[in-house]
Amino acid sequence: MGAHKSWRLSFAGSNGGTFIQLTEVTFLDQTGADVSVGGTAGASSSFSSAYLAANAFDKSLATDWSTTSGDFPARLWYTCPTAVDVRAVRIRAVRIRCSSSFGYLPRSLGDIGVSTSDDGGLTWSPSFSYGLGLTSGSIAASSQFEFSVIAVDLANLALLQPQPGFLQGRAAVPYSGLDVVPRMSSLRQDFRQQGVTTGVITDRVMFKATPSSPESPFAMGRVWLLRLADGYKAWEGWSNQAGYYTATGLELGVDYIAVGIDPQRNHKATGAGPVRAVEAP
Repeated sequence: MGAHKSWRLSFAGSNGGTFIQLTEVTFLDQTGADVSVGGTAGASSSFSSAYLAANAFDKSLATDWSTTSGDFPARLWYTCPTAVDVRAVRIRAVRIRCSSSFGYLPRSLGDIGVSTSDDGGLTWSPSFSYGLGLTSGSIAASSQFEFSVIAVDLANLALLQPQPGFLQGRAAVPYSGLDVVPRMSSLRQDFRQQGVTTGVITDRVMFKATPSSPESPFAMGRVWLLRLADGYKAWEGWSNQAGYYTATGLELGVDYIAVGIDPQRNHKATGAGPVRAVEAP
């Protein structure tokens, strides 16, 4: 992801739909060391002088940061004294000590985005959420959870995956090892169908190592959604570390087959479903 001085979290919503309130936020490097020290904090809003952004990084469970009512997307950031090279070290997790009110917490990991800045917060990279994966805990009142942040090319919003092999058509030329994969997106609508394209599918892709093995989450897999009626590919994206994905821009009420594709080529692609596109909650 590269070295950046400022790291920002964005929250698209909360369970109560009014506030985001957090007690403690910690940015960690690959070794687990706290890198959110010695810098300055900022936020899109603060409820009052008792709920400032700095409270989220003061290493105290006795103080909270809270937004003003209805500030969505809510944003909280931290500017480090020096840039953190997350390309080599990588910000591995964000640890959040939740407030005691469940209504003031993010609804899910999909509501959280990450972005960076190198000019003191004047400009920010595009926010991404599909490279986040829950690694411990759960989003619950008075609890703690961690989620990992994988390497992403923020300039192009493209996931870089190592792919061993050789270039097709050129003998004995080793492959560079980086394969730029498309961002998750709804594809061009097939106008043979007239369905309203406000449908959403949130589901999970799983895999089995052997026919008798239990199912396990298909982490960071490429996902296609194919229309059940005719196989038309309507969406492609990525599952998170827990195997979950959220697809938007689908035909409302239409059934789709989910196909999980392993970018590392350790598992064969398989389809499951059908899953039906519904109105967003």
